[in-house]
Amino acid sequence: MFKKFLALFLVLFTFSTLLVSVSAQGATPIFTPFCFVSKICSTAESGCSDSGVAGHRVRLTVEPGKGPQPNSKVYVVVSVAAADGQHYTSGNAGIDAYLTYPPMPADLGYRFEGLFREDGTTPINQTLTNTLTSNASGDLSVSAMEWQDFTPQGNERRFLGISEEQPQPTVDPNLGLGAQQQAEIPKLDWTTALENCVPISWDPDGTVFDSQSLEPIPGASVTLTKKRDNGIFSFVNKFDPSDVPDGRLTNPYLTKADGYFSFFVPDGTYKLTPQITGYNFPGLLTLNSNYSKIYTNIYPLLTGIEIIEIGGPQHRDIPVDSVSGQPTYFPIKIIEYNYQSDRISSVFIDGRVSHPLSTINTYSVIPDPNNPEAKIRYKLIKTVQADKVGRFSIIVNQSTFDKTKSEMLGEIEVIKTSFSGGLTDTNSTPAILKLNPIPTYIEGSASYKGQVLPGAKVELLLNSSTKPYYETVADSQGYFKVPSDYIPFMPYKLRYSSGGVVASVTTSKFITDNSTNINTNKTNLFYPQYNNPKINESIKKSIAAYNDQLNGGNGSKTGGNQGEGSGSSPSRSGSTTNQPASKNLTFLGIVLFIVILLVAVGVLGVYLIKKNQNTPTM
Repeated sequence: MFKKFLALFLVLFTFSTLLVSVSAQGATPIFTPFCFVSKICSTAESGCSDSGVAGHRVRLTVEPGKGPQPNSKVYVVVSVAAADGQHYTSGNAGIDAYLTYPPMPADLGYRFEGLFREDGTTPINQTLTNTLTSNASGDLSVSAMEWQDFTPQGNERRFLGISEEQPQPTVDPNLGLGAQQQAEIPKLDWTTALENCVPISWDPDGTVFDSQSLEPIPGASVTLTKKRDNGIFSFVNKFDPSDVPDGRLTNPYLTKADGYFSFFVPDGTYKLTPQITGYNFPGLLTLNSNYSKIYTNIYPLLTGIEIIEIGGPQHRDIPVDSVSGQPTYFPIKIIEYNYQSDRISSVFIDGRVSHPLSTINTYSVIPDPNNPEAKIRYKLIKTVQADKVGRFSIIVNQSTFDKTKSEMLGEIEVIKTSFSGGLTDTNSTPAILKLNPIPTYIEGSASYKGQVLPGAKVELLLNSSTKPYYETVADSQGYFKVPSDYIPFMPYKLRYSSGGVVASVTTSKFITDNSTNINTNKTNLFYPQYNNPKINESIKKSIAAYNDQLNGGNGSKTGGNQGEGSGSSPSRSGSTTNQPASKNLTFLGIVLFIVILLVAVGVLGVYLIKKNQNTPTM
């Protein structure tokens, strides 16, 4: 009898272990981004295996204390800025799908060419089952890497690591028994982890511009020719390995709104020839005296016609004259931008505009009282100036927005700077970029056309993705929360599914729809609410110290609403059916069932053993 009981106990114990394991594996992973320190390999100080390498290769290292989470999987990804915002890839389709990154758009011309170890030759083949890892101290399994890719334009890039962790069970009355959270406080500098993610880009080889207005000229065809052994210049052919060993060349190069052109070619002697209808090259008119504020190495006037390239690219800016002799003007455009959150309260907007030294204005918006579906400008938040190649960088603290008015980030306005004196610019209309905010916490009701959607499935999706980044379920009142652990650091939208209704909702629409409750409950969607209370406390201390440093050590506290909680009403406390809580409640139920079952088997076993002992021997 005892042997049968022992066998039954072992079977149940094994079964219970499998149930716990399967339940734990079903938990929603937490993705925590960090930034790599990136250096372009074409510079001598890069530390790359071949510092003279042409093309888009960078060396990646981790700044001490600002790397991955301990004991985590790590995916290496690049963020490439484009006209419609940033696009992400790891270079592996399986990882991209897992992280819900859609394929790179074809018109970007992006090509991933490899991730290598520090020697620059040993490949790191990232897959879902073969990833980099971090140890218990958060140190990455490699000390340095080199990433190689290509785009026809020198698009701005950021290189990120994505730590993947499985949440650990805990007990928190605000989340429901067994809700998921990280057991330890992640080793992360919360205030600067993503703020220090410095973008890199490759400067153009030059710009074609109007000699009088100094504006860049779109649609110019720039042809590159090379001096041969016989002294004759001829067309550089990307299909000829002796001309272009790696085949990465666009020749002739057709300029866009920024007038830029770039050629990655081996050492040699070259010439440039721009052609554009309505313009003469080389120009004969006197160059606008303001040119030195923007352009250098004026070709061929100040540099000569031949370009000798040795050990790296040579820069040339090319003025052309309008056949009318009058300055010409072109509409200003936003060439590319990158928009992301620090997962606390600030967002970073970096980009490039077509016209140099332009003025960049950032505005907040509020719902139009006469049309809730529309937004109107509310306040000028910040003004910066683009640099000589049109690049700009903006940081916006969203926690200072007026919640009583549902204020949120809304617009970027780009205004040209004139260099042609009192002459009239015929294309002076500013360029406008409309943005949706990136809340770092979500709490509110799912609704569609004014009707609440009880029990709706709620999904968070990256703006250009169709695959959910995170899922949860609203309660019987349509109410739900998404803790900061599961909020993307890049722009996202929400999608509700209830019955036959499937509605896609922008973050600005979500804020507008929930403005009354946000105001009543003092909910701050732009200040993080992580599952782990220790993380929230760590963030408060980190931000206080950071602001104290910014304010010269005067002990000032941050503004906004750090002390305010999620603001949920008492009637809703504990009723939220977010995904981590619901999954872990299932997990808790399984554990309780197993415990009860094992106790019952134990009691039964004791009873049977005693009964066997009390049975008289025949």
